[in-house]
Amino acid sequence: EAEAAAGAAAGGAATYYFVVANAKFMLEEEEHIVEVLRERKRHLGEKGLEQSFWVVPEPAFLDQMPDVAKRVARPCAAIVSTDKQWLDFIKLRMDRVLKAEFTATGAVADVLKSNNTHPQLSAGNRTAEATPPPGPERLKAGYKQEWSAVYEKYDATWWDAFLPPESA
Repeated sequence: EAEAAAGAAAGGAATYYFVVANAKFMLEEEEHIVEVLRERKRHLGEKGLEQSFWVVPEPAFLDQMPDVAKRVARPCAAIVSTDKQWLDFIKLRMDRVLKAEFTATGAVADVLKSNNTHPQLSAGNRTAEATPPPGPERLKAGYKQEWSAVYEKYDATWWDAFLPPESA
């Protein structure tokens, strides 16, 4: 993990693993993911390791992956990491996401550019396949009726703390 992150930070070739989904689902409806990301960042900091994961709203790298891009409702968001095992864990936690990988050279800031760091989170942006059914059918299809966490929703831009670094 540390070697992959170091290679990415140095601008060398690195493999990036990612999960991608509709931005409304990933950034707003998936209640627990914020805490998972915060805990991971805290853990890496305590171990003295560099951050090896990022949240990338509307990832530009999908423009080079039409087979993946066509399967995701827009706007979308990705969680990207150089740690395959941790990304496997994220895929299991989130379930309704598409997982893929790519290899790239260059600085993380350049490889993980976003086309829009603050996409409009609207259910109207979803394709028919990615839209939860209305009424009682919603619960039967496995969707939640509404926000169910015991805490309030997070700020609308909570993911800013996990964006890739800016290009120099």
